[in-house]
Amino acid sequence: MTGNARSRRGRQAEAARNDLIVLSAAREVFAAQGAGAPVSAVAERAGVGIGSLYRRYGSKDDLLRSLCLLAMRQAIALGEAGLAEPDAWDGLTGYIRGSVAQGTGSLGPLAGAIATTAEMWQTSRRSRSVLRELVGRAHDQGTLRADVTALDIAYLVELFGRQGPLEPGTEENAIRVRLLSVAIDGLRAGSAATALAGPAPTEAHYEARWAPRLARLAACPAAHRGSRPGRRRDNGAARRNRPVPDLAAVMAAALVAVMPAGGRACCRRGRNRPLPWRSPAPAAGRRTGHLRR
Repeated sequence: MTGNARSRRGRQAEAARNDLIVLSAAREVFAAQGAGAPVSAVAERAGVGIGSLYRRYGSKDDLLRSLCLLAMRQAIALGEAGLAEPDAWDGLTGYIRGSVAQGTGSLGPLAGAIATTAEMWQTSRRSRSVLRELVGRAHDQGTLRADVTALDIAYLVELFGRQGPLEPGTEENAIRVRLLSVAIDGLRAGSAATALAGPAPTEAHYEARWAPRLARLAACPAAHRGSRPGRRRDNGAARRNRPVPDLAAVMAAALVAVMPAGGRACCRRGRNRPLPWRSPAPAAGRRTGHLRR
């Protein structure tokens, strides 16, 4: 390997580390403050300048999209590690605990708030495909209750991960780990004292959260076709038939409005005529000066 190639790979590795630092800080900030958190808070948490951050990501939406991609890629890595486990139950529960610990659920509120890209959709579907494999293995092994679906697991991870990553050893993290253990035990086959309430979540609903406008169009295409609801379709004709005002009359009225009583407009210098900004004629016996402009 040449020196230039080693140098290039070193710069790429450093850039990847810096990206991870910034995106990890972004996840913590947006989990704590919501999607409305300022980018300056992310830069401060990451220890970088706001200018450097914008040069790397371009806009806040670009930063959020990069954060979503990172979270989905980390979920895929956790899923693939779970598939490598000999025991399907251990692989599935390891995926759940790892996803909750990294705070994937904290990005759920971003659904519908940012424009999505083809890369995001492709990565999301790959992530769900890996999760379906994990759930299928556990079903085949007989360790996961039969009425639990892959999307049930996805929503469970989102629900428990809403706080984002929590510091190990803190009381908040201990509570989350404890309650997650209760939920995981409820997933075991043989623990189903009663059937799960309600229908299973669907892929259409899961994706519609990230594309709310597309979902509305599919649900009611007629309401979104053509002009906006309630808007008259003959606006163009109405504008064309609207009477044109008399421009000379409008200008004359405006000139009268700005002139004081008795004043006369004069556009030539050197004429001793009152101008609009001068005061009216003084009363007898009083001295006055011109108003300052």
